[in-house]
Amino acid sequence: MLDPTWAPFNRAVWSRWEGEQHYVIGSPEGEELMQIRSFQPEENRMRVESQASIDAEGTLRGEMTMRGVGISDGRIRGGLSGTPAGDQKLFLADLLASLGPGVEIISYSVTEPRDFSRDAQMQFSYEVPRYAAVGESLLTFVPPGVRVAANHWRVTRLLSFADGEDRQHDALVWAAQEAVVHEQVKLPRGLRTDDAVDSTSVENEAASFRSLYLPDGGSVSVEMTATVKKRTIPAEEWAGGVEAADSLRAFGSRPRWARRGR
Repeated sequence: MLDPTWAPFNRAVWSRWEGEQHYVIGSPEGEELMQIRSFQPEENRMRVESQASIDAEGTLRGEMTMRGVGISDGRIRGGLSGTPAGDQKLFLADLLASLGPGVEIISYSVTEPRDFSRDAQMQFSYEVPRYAAVGESLLTFVPPGVRVAANHWRVTRLLSFADGEDRQHDALVWAAQEAVVHEQVKLPRGLRTDDAVDSTSVENEAASFRSLYLPDGGSVSVEMTATVKKRTIPAEEWAGGVEAADSLRAFGSRPRWARRGR
């Protein structure tokens, strides 16, 4: 049985946005009320792999791959299906908009939205002039993969949590999801990072956020996982989701430093 309201541009037979809802199948014999099962965060995973480098003038050049399953597959597939083929560069540039107004997509390869034989994927290379702030002996930057994840709703559902007044009612965020980022950034020759190892861990009933920033002389490695655990968030658990989301936003905007001759 297909769900006709969600089947277009979703690989799953029954959309994973629809977990925990009740339904009845009509038949002459009569049927019992049934419920769609819950879907786990890893069944809706978005995975981002990022390799980037920064030159002496601060220009960022990188390659990024995004792969989605479940609702994350639909986020990629739906975005591509709603974009004319000639404008796919603009769609990809929008994903990277948080990197600055000068972002340019150099090349790309994307899943055909109607190809349901595999999970949706986008691979692209890009360039952003003057991305890093460069001084005589100092360079400041933010790792681009985590910056994108912390700023675009297509990558992580954790951004659904926003601070505000205490909630009085439960909140529907539609789907559990896990977003995972693995990233490496190479620094200009002669510059070395002297940042300390930086890790974050937030864990509660509604959501979680884990990150690890590993400086290694002329390069840095970053790992990050942002998780929404439930489709419906009880009012008393909303603050925990906000805490995890705030940690994501902070990690994705935190400046890092590299110095010459250290």
